[in-house]
Amino acid sequence: MIKKRNLNLCLFLLLLLASPAFAQQFRFKADLDSMNGPGFYTIQLGPEITTHLKTDFSDLRIADETGRWVPHIIRNGLATVTKEQIVDFPIVSNRIIDSGKTELILKNASDSFVNKIRLFLKNIEVNRTGIISGSNDRKNWFIISPVLIDRSYETTVTEYIQELNFTPSDYRYFKIIINNLGNDPVNILKAGIYSKDYFEHPRVFTDHQNTVFHRREDGNRTIVTITEPVPQHAGRLYLKISAPKYYSREIGIYLPDEKNNPGRLIAGYELTNSPFFFEFPTVKTNELFLIIDNKDNPPLTIDTIIVAEPNVFATAYLEGNHQYHLLIGNDSVMQPDFDLIRFKDSIPAHSLYLYPYKIIPVQQAEKSKQSFFREWFIWPVFLLVLLLLFALVKGLLKDLKKSKL
Repeated sequence: MIKKRNLNLCLFLLLLLASPAFAQQFRFKADLDSMNGPGFYTIQLGPEITTHLKTDFSDLRIADETGRWVPHIIRNGLATVTKEQIVDFPIVSNRIIDSGKTELILKNASDSFVNKIRLFLKNIEVNRTGIISGSNDRKNWFIISPVLIDRSYETTVTEYIQELNFTPSDYRYFKIIINNLGNDPVNILKAGIYSKDYFEHPRVFTDHQNTVFHRREDGNRTIVTITEPVPQHAGRLYLKISAPKYYSREIGIYLPDEKNNPGRLIAGYELTNSPFFFEFPTVKTNELFLIIDNKDNPPLTIDTIIVAEPNVFATAYLEGNHQYHLLIGNDSVMQPDFDLIRFKDSIPAHSLYLYPYKIIPVQQAEKSKQSFFREWFIWPVFLLVLLLLFALVKGLLKDLKKSKL
């Protein structure tokens, strides 16, 4: 019993000593402006902030003066989708028939030929095949075309739009049979025809400062090295080329490898005019490589290269009686699971803005708050715990020797 108690106490002390090493620690802190009362606020995460963050923004937190995290969402600040409704196709019937197939009957309320129908569905991660048929009396049906549900149009909410294309038809009713392959059916919310597709607005970018580049010729290739003082988010390149007058070149954008040579390919484009903008998935780096395939042509004359990052915003509901700040930079944390992400379509499109200022290391901020007690008392406590742990281990070893005798 004594041995077991000593062992448990030793494990507890080890965990007590190790716990500070596993504590989540953000490297930087930025205070926010004062607010004009409670409500939704939007905070722009400019280059001075994002340079300390991962590209998925999982290491960003909004906290109050007690350190309590406030739920937030990350967005680009623009409406992501738009539509102009012309006519809805009412759902006459939506049921499961033989072999678990979905039978969806829609009423054609338009006065013209129809060659596409768009279904609004709850998000799924599977594909479905089906058949679309037409009828004027809902008794006699005539096949039109096979269809495929394959997530062709994404949205930022919990639904997506599937466009079904088929031969132009003017049937009064359309029947869609979806093969669920023995699985649960897809969740169809509504259907209709729209004059505009769901689309994302072009991203808005902020140019980086102090970007430099140099080039070298390698056979029939031009290798351009683009560098910045510190690693930053990058999602677009701007190139201005003055010569030759006409050209068409293949160009690749690469991240550096361990030896500081072109490594992983980010994106490839055909360069045909100037000025030219390359948009690509956001990366965090202070160096990029461009490789231009000149074939048998003379090299391009590049006058300007500008690196830019997409504008990103954090939106949160903040109370009026608190002081808030940003916690920035922590490679060990995961993406937070806030309920607010499930209600992002209910957040007002326009909200008040807050701006961060005084970005300082968290250690510096905490050190200024430490009292004499915290500064000098913690080390004797750690020393005492270590001595106690040593005594317990020594006693445990003696008990083990006795038990062997």
